[in-house]
Amino acid sequence: KRKTMKDKYRVKELTRTESGQLRYRYISFSERIGRVSVDVYRLDPTKQTRDAPHEPYQSWIEERLEHWRLTDSTAYFSAFRREVHPLTRSLPQVLHSQRKIIDMILTHLAIPNTTAHEPLLDLLTALCRDLRFQIYPHFPRILRGQLAILDEQDPDLLEHLFRSIGFIFKYLQKQLLRDLDRVIVLYGSLLVHEKEYVRLFAAESYAYLLRRCSDETLE
Repeated sequence: KRKTMKDKYRVKELTRTESGQLRYRYISFSERIGRVSVDVYRLDPTKQTRDAPHEPYQSWIEERLEHWRLTDSTAYFSAFRREVHPLTRSLPQVLHSQRKIIDMILTHLAIPNTTAHEPLLDLLTALCRDLRFQIYPHFPRILRGQLAILDEQDPDLLEHLFRSIGFIFKYLQKQLLRDLDRVIVLYGSLLVHEKEYVRLFAAESYAYLLRRCSDETLE
């Protein structure tokens, strides 16, 4: 039987049968898409309820970089960390080096077949959380870099990607709500994407901004 693109991303999960036995079964592409959650109202992947990073970290990106150092030992992420770590040892340093850090993240995101999409997208979110309005001039480049890696056949990547975008919308909401026309120009193609589930994920992430729009803004 010829393998399809969806077969490439099939995964197994351990389940318990009616008789109590454990066995593996394949999860269909549709099942995996149905499990994707990108609503930032329900997600708390980087302890969003905290006001500041845990000590001794001075920035969110420094804290998340350490988290991923402990949980991702792949060559792809290790190479990235070696490059970026010297630039993230203090919040003033992060602010001063933001262009370089963004360049590094987007460059590594674009590496073919990288296994580091999840940590890189998470770190991009953390960087926006650290710098807020100060990073906004780079927002178009950040969003274009994220959308460039979209793979409609990869449910895991879709979840990581749209979660990252949704949280960036959250952290930059003050600037974005004054600049919705630009957001639509950059993001509008996903809201009319040919795949219904891509449209849904895009709409869920964009909904965070719409919920905060005044009636005057929407008009």
